[in-house]
Amino acid sequence: MKKAKRLLVIALLLCLISGIGAKIVQTDGGRVTVEEVELLGSDGTVISGLLYKPVSASEDNPLPLIISGHGSFNDKEMQDQNLVELSRRGYIVFAPDSYRHGESSAHNEDMGEYASMLDAVEALYDLNYVDQEKVALVGHSMGADQANNTVKYYITEEALGNGENKIAAVLSIGCDPAYTDYEVEGLDDLVSVTVDYGTIEAKYDEFFYHQEDVGGDPAEYLNSANALLFIQQVDPTVTEVEDGKIYKGEIDGEEYVRVIYQSSEIHPLNHFSTETAASTIEYFYETLGVPNGYMEIVSSN
Repeated sequence: MKKAKRLLVIALLLCLISGIGAKIVQTDGGRVTVEEVELLGSDGTVISGLLYKPVSASEDNPLPLIISGHGSFNDKEMQDQNLVELSRRGYIVFAPDSYRHGESSAHNEDMGEYASMLDAVEALYDLNYVDQEKVALVGHSMGADQANNTVKYYITEEALGNGENKIAAVLSIGCDPAYTDYEVEGLDDLVSVTVDYGTIEAKYDEFFYHQEDVGGDPAEYLNSANALLFIQQVDPTVTEVEDGKIYKGEIDGEEYVRVIYQSSEIHPLNHFSTETAASTIEYFYETLGVPNGYMEIVSSN
C-alpha cells in the first residue's frame, strides 16, 4: 500500500508538471491567450474551435489571421503544431473542428464539412484585431482541400462581381494545390489564381501527389508536369522545380508567390514534423511578413 501511494503521488505530480508545462508552451509563457470558442456558421450550425490570440493583438495593432484546418477523422487539436508555432510568432491562429468532426455540429449539405473553413473566415474576418489584408489559410489533407476550395470560392465570387477575395495566402499540406486557372460557370475566360500559394508534400505520401507522368511516385513529384504548371503560374520561364525555392511573378499585374516544399516523411507525420513546421513558418513569414511588434524567430526554433 505504501508503494502504491508513493506511485500515485508521483503520477499526480507528473500530471501536474505536464499540465503546467503544456500551458507554458501553448501560451508562449503568457504571451498568447488560448480559448475554445463557438462560432455561428451557415445553416444554423455551430463551429467549435481553438483561438490562439497574441496578447498584443488589438484594434490599434491588428495582426494577421491564419485559419488552420485538420484532416478527415481528425479534430482541431491535431493542429497544435501550427497553433503553437505560428501564434508565438505573432499570428492569430484559429483551428476549427470541421462540421461532423469534434465538437462542431453537422451541416445539412452533402460534404458540408467543406463549408466550415469558409464559415470560419466569415465569422472572424471583421474582428477589429484582425488585419484584413493578411488573412491566410493552412490545412492538412482534408483541411488543405478545404483551403483550396475556400480560396477558389472567394476568387471566383470576386470574378463574378459578388464580393472580394478575403484570402491573401494559402498553404496546402498533404493535398495537391490548384494547378490550373479556375473554370467558372457564366464566364468565358478562365479565372487566374490570384493568391500566394504554397504546398508541403510528403515524399512518401500515401494518398496525394501521385502524378501519372512520374509513375505515381510522390518522391518524384517535383519532376511532374503539374508541379511545373503550379510554379509557372507566376514564372513561365521555369523549366525545373526546386524544393523550397520561392518563385515570384506577376498575375494580372500583381506579384504573387509559388513554392513547393518536399518533406522526407509520410502523410500523417506532417502533423508532428519539425521539417513541415519549419516550412510552414518560412512560408508565412514570406507571404504575410513578420507581424507588427515581433522579431523574427528562426524557423528551426
